[in-house]
Amino acid sequence: MSRTAWQETIDQTQSALREQPDRCFVCAQEVAVDCHRCAVQAFLDEAHTHRLAVVCDRASCLNALADAHNGTWQRLFQALTHWPDPTLYPLGPYWTIRRGQRFALRTAERRTTYLT
Repeated sequence: MSRTAWQETIDQTQSALREQPDRCFVCAQEVAVDCHRCAVQAFLDEAHTHRLAVVCDRASCLNALADAHNGTWQRLFQALTHWPDPTLYPLGPYWTIRRGQRFALRTAERRTTYLT
């Protein structure tokens, strides 16, 4: 994939996330703001008040994230770690991940909160 195509994918993903931060990134179903059963959430701030992206806990969504061949997790991760807001870049978002879900994060472990 050329640099231009890669950047275009990032821009499209970021645009979709800005328009619908409360919809599941995989299935596009609406997810409540106070959802406690979400598999993955990404926030702009450490206080977890400004959600950037969410993935619901449906098995099909988790399988899509875990499938390395479809690139869903990589696309979400790259879009958020290249977010144009200077308060987020270059450290990446604050992740909240339900315990048991492990994805390849390249941010410091302290920025990730695991929920049981």
